[in-house]
Amino acid sequence: MRLILSAALLIVAVEPLSQSPESVLRGRLTSAQGDPLAGVRIVALDTAYPRLNMPSQTVTDQEGSYRLERVPAGEYFIVADPFNFPGYYPGTGNRDDSKRVTVAAGATINDLDFKFVRNSGVLRVVRTPSQGAPRFSGVFRDTEGTGLPNITVALTRSQTGARYWAVSNASGSFEFPSLTTGEFSLETYTPTMLEEPRASIVIRSGESLEQDFGLRPLGNYQQRPDLYAKGDPRERAEHLRMSGPAEPSFWRCQNVGQLPRDANIKGSVTLQINVDTAGKLQWVRVASPDANPELARVAVAAIVQWRFTPLKRTVVGVQSQLISCAGDGELIPFQGTYTFNFPAGN
Repeated sequence: MRLILSAALLIVAVEPLSQSPESVLRGRLTSAQGDPLAGVRIVALDTAYPRLNMPSQTVTDQEGSYRLERVPAGEYFIVADPFNFPGYYPGTGNRDDSKRVTVAAGATINDLDFKFVRNSGVLRVVRTPSQGAPRFSGVFRDTEGTGLPNITVALTRSQTGARYWAVSNASGSFEFPSLTTGEFSLETYTPTMLEEPRASIVIRSGESLEQDFGLRPLGNYQQRPDLYAKGDPRERAEHLRMSGPAEPSFWRCQNVGQLPRDANIKGSVTLQINVDTAGKLQWVRVASPDANPELARVAVAAIVQWRFTPLKRTVVGVQSQLISCAGDGELIPFQGTYTFNFPAGN
C-alpha cells in the first residue's frame, strides 16, 4: 500500500504545468491604392522594449491575406516588411503612429486589414515622357514627410564607373538634369544620423525619372562611426577634423583646386571628404546640416572637380610620425573635414 501511494505522488510531481492557449491573428495587406500585396512578410512584434521578440511571422498570399499563428498572450505591433522598409498596422510608416494589438490567451482576432504605408526607402517612382536628354530627380523626406536639405547624392554609371554628384536643396529636392541612358547605382551621404539608402537606377531614352526617398533616423551612433566619436552622438568626428591654418600643409599636399568665386553667395559650409590611396574621391558629406544648401551645392560641385594627389607616410624616429608629400613610405588615404568660407563679395 505504501508503494502504491509513493508512485501516485511521483506521477503528480512530474505532471507538466498547463500552457496558456495561443492565439491566431488574421488580416489583409493592400497597397495605398487598395491592391492586394502578395509575398510580403508580416510579423507580430512584441511592444516591450527592446522590441526584439517576434513570436509569429508569415507571408501574404496572392490576395494579400495573412495568418499569424501561435501568438502568445501579450501586446504587439503588426509589421509588414520588418527587415527592409516597414509599414505598421493600421496603415502608417511610423511606429509611433501605429496601433498596438492586445492579444488574450486563446483568442482569434480577424479583420486586421491595413494598407502598406512606408515612410522610408523608395516612396515613389514616376517615369514620364521627356524631350531632350534624360533627367533624373527626386526628393528626400524624413518620416514626417518634411524635405531634407544638404544630402549629397552620388550617381555612378555601372559600366564605366563615372560619377555624377548633386546636393538636395532647402526642400529636399535634387536633380541630375542631363544624363545618358544606362544603368546607375545611387548612394547618399547624409549630414546627421539618418539611414543612407542605396538604389539601382535605370535611365531610359526619351523619359524623365522621379524618385522620392524616405529616410529614418538611426538609433545607434555605431551605425555612423564616420560622423560620431567617443560613443556620444554630439561628438562630431573631431578625430577627423584637420587643425592648423586655413590652408594646412596636409591639405596643400593633396594638390587640390580652389572654390569658384561668386559675389552673390556668402557664409560657410563644412564638408567631410574621403579619398582613397589612388587619389580617387570616394564620397563627400555635408557635415554642417544647417548650412545654406546653395553653399553646399557650390562647394561639392567644386570638390568633385579637384585632383587629389595621394600622400605617403614616413616614420621618423621611434615615437614621432610625419606626413610627407615626398615620402617613400606607404600610400595613405585621406579623410577629413574642412570648412569653406564664402565672404561677401568674394
